[in-house]
Amino acid sequence: MSTDLVQADLLLRLEEGGALTVTSCDLSTRADLRFDQFQAICALVGRAASAVRWWAGDLVLFGERVYGENAPQALEELRMSPEGLADCARVAAAFPPTKRSPTLSFGHHRTLASRWLEPVQRFQLLERAKGERLSVRELEALVQELRALESRHVTDVKKGCEELADMAASDLRERLTECGYPPDIVVAIEVAAPGISYLVRVG
Repeated sequence: MSTDLVQADLLLRLEEGGALTVTSCDLSTRADLRFDQFQAICALVGRAASAVRWWAGDLVLFGERVYGENAPQALEELRMSPEGLADCARVAAAFPPTKRSPTLSFGHHRTLASRWLEPVQRFQLLERAKGERLSVRELEALVQELRALESRHVTDVKKGCEELADMAASDLRERLTECGYPPDIVVAIEVAAPGISYLVRVG
């Protein structure tokens, strides 16, 4: 029997035994509830909350694809803010159903749905989070560290391009002078690297 079914069965038995009362807007427990029971309830509610966000995201994507402008009318029944729905949809789009990890929360996936991460990076980090059992906070710290490293790399490459372009501009300026070109001539030099293009005008 899966963990979800075990937890759901426990929830049902606790409710039938009077230890737990659940309504659409309330969850009450008896004071003598055992800690392991309390923990199991928290785990089940947490997984349900994560699942609801996946469901909401999938519904938004489906509604927009099939019903277009009419979708918002039905999506209002989810009782979520437009921002919340957009967030769920963004994560659902970044992680198709076959790429989601049921052992990690929606929050883990949300952390990796950043636009600057390539799909391959997302899935690799998701596997790492699963293998190392990283919390959402630990995964956020890892992503921030990787982004800082990438930012420093881009800065270093850009600096190198600028230096190379300046050297080329200086050399070209001397050659133009030697060839007798007028001093007001403008020549463009472009130095490119992956994701970076640096332009120098001489003259």
